[in-house]
Amino acid sequence: MSRFAGAQYATIAAVVLAALAVPAAAQYTDVDLDTAHTMWQNGVFMLDVRTAAEFQLGYIPGAYNIDVNELASRLGEIDDLLDVDILVYCKAGGRSATASGILVANGYTKVYNMLGGFDAWSAAGYETQDASAGYDEIGVETGYRMWQSGTLFLDVRATFQYRCGHVTDAWHIPLGELAGRLDELAGYLDADVVVYCSTGTCTQSPQACAILATNGFTLVHDMVDGYEGWSEAGYPTEGTGGIFCCGSVSVPAPPSGGIDGGLLLMACAAAAAVCVPRLKARWAA
Repeated sequence: MSRFAGAQYATIAAVVLAALAVPAAAQYTDVDLDTAHTMWQNGVFMLDVRTAAEFQLGYIPGAYNIDVNELASRLGEIDDLLDVDILVYCKAGGRSATASGILVANGYTKVYNMLGGFDAWSAAGYETQDASAGYDEIGVETGYRMWQSGTLFLDVRATFQYRCGHVTDAWHIPLGELAGRLDELAGYLDADVVVYCSTGTCTQSPQACAILATNGFTLVHDMVDGYEGWSEAGYPTEGTGGIFCCGSVSVPAPPSGGIDGGLLLMACAAAAAVCVPRLKARWAA
């Protein structure tokens, strides 16, 4: 073999080895509807990349909405999910494929594109929600991502509950005062507002959401697990805290500004009913 031919073979071998050394480009995975539903049942993070208007008309419960056209500029809202499963969907599958490509190109390693989109999901009879009441329901994880992006949080619990502990930077307007203080929220008629009360069983936040929706607020969200769910998830809170503060106590807000003596007694009784057993348990320990 001539020296020239040997050099050629060596060059070719080097090119082949270099090509083999380059890692394959990151890819997302297409999944069918049944697989997607199973992933949803197991708690996968769902990313809805349709427009906000489409999302309001109907969405998969627990899904987080970022329009595909805004995704690249809003990746900071989900930057803690680089190595977490993300299931992406749109209306029929086209935009979700684009969004999945954007995610993998930015370092997300476990991206799944739901084939068929929301239309197929809905046609299959799987679970959906809509904002027909004028507001929608969200979990604390979706709430947290909205909080990260600067969304206004509105605490409608009693004053003593808010002082004991609340979502960091949340505004406070007790339910009984909300209708008379809507002017304070006038700048948020067409902006996201997340409303919460104490727990997943309290009725104050849905009542407050209904008041907002009937008064022209267009992007109202009820955080259904309330402050207790938020706190248990370890998300940012502030307040006085202490053993006499019980976030799960839910008392009716006054029908007008101020708290009369009867309501104060009711609030104290409710607090005692929850707190005394906790104190006994702590002392027994």
